[in-house]
Amino acid sequence: LIFDGISSEVDSVQWSPNGQRIAFSSVSQVYTVAPTSDSSPVSVTSGYDPHWSLDSQYLTYCRPTTKNRSSTAYNIARIPAGGGSILNLTTDGALKYMLGWRR
Repeated sequence: LIFDGISSEVDSVQWSPNGQRIAFSSVSQVYTVAPTSDSSPVSVTSGYDPHWSLDSQYLTYCRPTTKNRSSTAYNIARIPAGGGSILNLTTDGALKYMLGWRR
């Protein structure tokens, strides 16, 4: 993926289950974009490793949070796919590896 103004360091590319959007992260930012040649990415939140909910309404992702003055901790959070209020799903600050959603 190459977009103007987005670092070439793109990872965690995920198609939405309904096929209407793509989520990805780049330099600690989560973006979504429509899969058309004239679409521009929308920054949804800061974080990385986005995963779509089964209904394509939400993204879960690893959210950086300050653990103390010298280190960063990561929690799993959920946000509406278009941006909005963040819901922290974990709060202990341990590094998380997300595997995806289940029915």
